[in-house]
Amino acid sequence: MTEGFPADDVLLCVSELCTNALLHGVPPGRGFRLNLRYDGDVLRIEVHDSGPGVPQIVHSPDGEGGRGLLLVAAFADKWGVGERNPGKVVWCEFAVDQKEADETTPPSVTHHAEGWTDLLPPGP
Repeated sequence: MTEGFPADDVLLCVSELCTNALLHGVPPGRGFRLNLRYDGDVLRIEVHDSGPGVPQIVHSPDGEGGRGLLLVAAFADKWGVGERNPGKVVWCEFAVDQKEADETTPPSVTHHAEGWTDLLPPGP
């Protein structure tokens, strides 16, 4: 990760969005897609899944869960949910601090990764 990005915040948001997709957004046997796109000004993180529903921030989480989107909203500059067929895209963005940005970073970079629910142990 280049300077200019809050690397720990980005990592936390990637982890939370992917975990939410695996636990709540991906039907068994299906996958999700992670897109990271940097255009020189903004790092955009997108997690695509095929599950129904629209994730929402839980303002009174209980137990060990329910804080993921609250953390994403607190650390990212923007976040939201878009439609796709089937499912949704949950995204967040980080503006780059140009004063600290590494000048060797290409002006536009896109990375993709995929995860599969087959990797998870069977649920109860």
